[in-house]
Formats: sequence, structure tokens, C-alpha cells
Amino acid sequence: MKRIAMAVVVALFSVPSVFAGDMEDLATWDREAAQRSFFVPGWGQWYKGYPARGTSIAVAEGVALIGAYASYQSARRTYDDYQAGTASYSSYTRRVDTANYLMIAAGIIWVYNVADAYTSSPAPRLTLSLGDGRMARLTYRMEFQ
Repeated sequence: MKRIAMAVVVALFSVPSVFAGDMEDLATWDREAAQRSFFVPGWGQWYKGYPARGTSIAVAEGVALIGAYASYQSARRTYDDYQAGTASYSSYTRRVDTANYLMIAAGIIWVYNVADAYTSSPAPRLTLSLGDGRMARLTYRMEFQ
């Protein structure tokens, strides 16, 4: 598992830029968003201008991890009860299974989070500008930091 995590880190930080001009800026933007999401789920989505998506991902990741931890702690208590003869072994295995499923869900959310940050385009920005005093103009443009 450590080798896989290390390979992902190396891949994220050593992706060569194969684009030129504005596309190079977009590739850098994508790579930076993926790097941010790698460390903090949802941060890359916020960086690209999607705060609702970033918040949803962060909350889902947090719920999955906290649920897995709580299930694991419950399983430990149930195992102690099983050894004392006050709980069944199946009750223990149910809690362990729940913790494992939630950890798998957290992993899937994390992978989706990094992939989404890397592949989604930056959020468009709408601006309203006033021309020469006679007309207003609504423009649509992409902004890069």
C-alpha cells in the first residue's frame, strides 16, 4: 500500500508539461489542483472555482473516515465483550465489515477527488462591463491565476 501511495505522489509531482502557450498554463492549473486535492480532499475543486463540489467531497470523505473509525472502535469493544461472553462473534464481524466498507468508500472518494480536480475545467466567470456609457456588455471568460 505504501508503494502505491508513493507512486501516486511521484506521478503527481513529476508530470511533464507537454502543452505550449495557454495550454501549458491549463496543464499547470490541472496539476496544481490535483496536488491540492491529493493532500486535502476538495481543495483542488475550490482552487478551480467549484466550492460546492469541493465542500461535498470534503464532507463525504470526512463522514466516511469518521464512520470507519467509529465502527472500528465499536468492533474493538464488541470483541472485548465477545471474549467476556456477553456478545456474539457475528456482531463483531458486522462491525469490522462496516469499518472496512467505509474505508473502501473513503478510498474511492479520495481517488475520485484527485481525478476530478485534475480533469475538470476551471469554472467560468461572468463579468458585467459598461461600455462607452450607452451599452452594457456581459462577457464570459476563463481566468487563470
